[in-house]
Amino acid sequence: MFKKKAITVAVQAGMTFVIANSLGLGAAWAAAPADKSSSLEEIVVTAQFREQNVQDTPLSITAISGEMLESRSQTNLAEIANQAPNVTLKPQGAAYGPSMAASIRGVGQYDFNPALEPGVGIYVDDVYYATLTGSTLDLLDLDRVEILRGPQGTLAGKNSIGGAVKLYSRKPTGQGGSISGTYGSRDRIDLRASGDFAISDNLFMRITGVSKRQDGYIDRIDYGCSHPDSGVPILKPVGNDCKVGTLGDVDYSALRAELAWDATSNLEILASVDYTSDVRTPAGSVIVQGSTTVNPNAQPVPGVTHLAPSDFVPPYGSYYNYASFYNPPATFTRLVAPLTSTPALETRPVLGVNFKGSGGSLDATWKLSPTLTLKSITGYRTYDSYFTNDNDLSPLSLSLGYGNLAFHSISEELRLSGTALENNRLDYTVGAFYLDQKSIYATVQDLRYSATGLTQFQGNDPVNADTKALFAHVSYHFTDALTTNLGIRNTDEHKDYTFVRRTYSGALHPTLGVLEAGNPRNYDGSKYDYRVNLQYDWNKDLMTYVQYATGFKGGGVSPRPFSPAQAVPFNPEKLKS
Repeated sequence: MFKKKAITVAVQAGMTFVIANSLGLGAAWAAAPADKSSSLEEIVVTAQFREQNVQDTPLSITAISGEMLESRSQTNLAEIANQAPNVTLKPQGAAYGPSMAASIRGVGQYDFNPALEPGVGIYVDDVYYATLTGSTLDLLDLDRVEILRGPQGTLAGKNSIGGAVKLYSRKPTGQGGSISGTYGSRDRIDLRASGDFAISDNLFMRITGVSKRQDGYIDRIDYGCSHPDSGVPILKPVGNDCKVGTLGDVDYSALRAELAWDATSNLEILASVDYTSDVRTPAGSVIVQGSTTVNPNAQPVPGVTHLAPSDFVPPYGSYYNYASFYNPPATFTRLVAPLTSTPALETRPVLGVNFKGSGGSLDATWKLSPTLTLKSITGYRTYDSYFTNDNDLSPLSLSLGYGNLAFHSISEELRLSGTALENNRLDYTVGAFYLDQKSIYATVQDLRYSATGLTQFQGNDPVNADTKALFAHVSYHFTDALTTNLGIRNTDEHKDYTFVRRTYSGALHPTLGVLEAGNPRNYDGSKYDYRVNLQYDWNKDLMTYVQYATGFKGGGVSPRPFSPAQAVPFNPEKLKS
């Protein structure tokens, strides 16, 4: 009934194979064709600053073509971890906003706070994404994805301790285009479209867009409505049912435009701009027995003291919780109030995640001579992110939070690559990398599980960071089969964190306000990284290599102190492989 097309892709060293299907509907597996010569697809990667067949690249690397992603209906960055060993990429919970947890071989980072470095570097067309917030990217019109495992101290634009994930877009060619749609459960509607246009003989444009919509999978129940004898106030207007909304909704859209200009026979310029909107409710979650330590005496709903943690645990397998995202009147503040017709309840901003991000890049490749090429990669990123969370998932208002994270960065990378010596036995790249970024993390926290008065505060913390690096990479071919690959990088980093701790009225916080006296706190560090690699090609199908490499995750300033003694710099995390 369905036409099937089997594709076999050599992923690494001629020993790992992935088989995928392109199906009109449904899903199935097909065996690889007997004729290997007609089924192998060569994937070219640039992990060592030059184009190489992935099978000839002496790295622990998984390369995934755009065609493979499409055949598997994989449409966001988190899904590619399904086919990459030792890689974990997943969206974070509500308390971390629109961010991604990323680790490779168990090494990475989960905390979105801008004072902390990602453990896995994320790149789009060689432009580094400096924060985990905004990294849950749609796989929009990609040519390929390269996943490098292990510390990337010398090969990536920015040092990363766990590895790197690099996305490369399809270049405009002046022809082609596509449109696709998907409908699924919970009213899922996905639309994707792209168009490629020739503006002139040497100028081409590609425009790509995506829109995703889907209802949530976790219901939010008004506890006072569903348990009328509990004494908990009903927060919904009288006359409605007890469901106040859902969690886990999807409302995502993105647009990207790219220009390719063949200025001369020796100069190619690629320019792109993009925009992303991610507006949704917080991530869906439920309480299970034993997973909560709710304390009914820690400022619960006024007048209600007889509730126990077990009252808020729905039956096993239920897809709902009692999160209210609401602080009762006369307590600290109402971070978010549900829609209500009761005059005594103040309406606050709608709960959820609201991310607006954009950026652009300029990539210029200038062939100075037949053996020498200069490449410049310039990137600019900016976003504004709003998110709310109700961590205890109950009506008790024990752990509520609101965050607003504003960010912008500018980066520049220069690479001079060439070949030398007889028969081009030496390949080399020397370069420099610069990144300047600024974040302002504004937050309102009401954490009543701790001591009263310590954890009800507002923050508005600027975080500045910049990175400067010089690097060199050399490959020397002793013979056609034996090659050594050497790399070195020196990185200088600076961070400063300014703490602002205020009451809800804007006055200096009586306890936490002492943190403002030492502003700003600074971190400065310098680090050398190395890579020594020896590879041997036994034949056209088998290559082995041995490697020693180092990497690090930059230091900084502890971002969540409750006393000046905790607001101190910390050193980089280092790794040898």
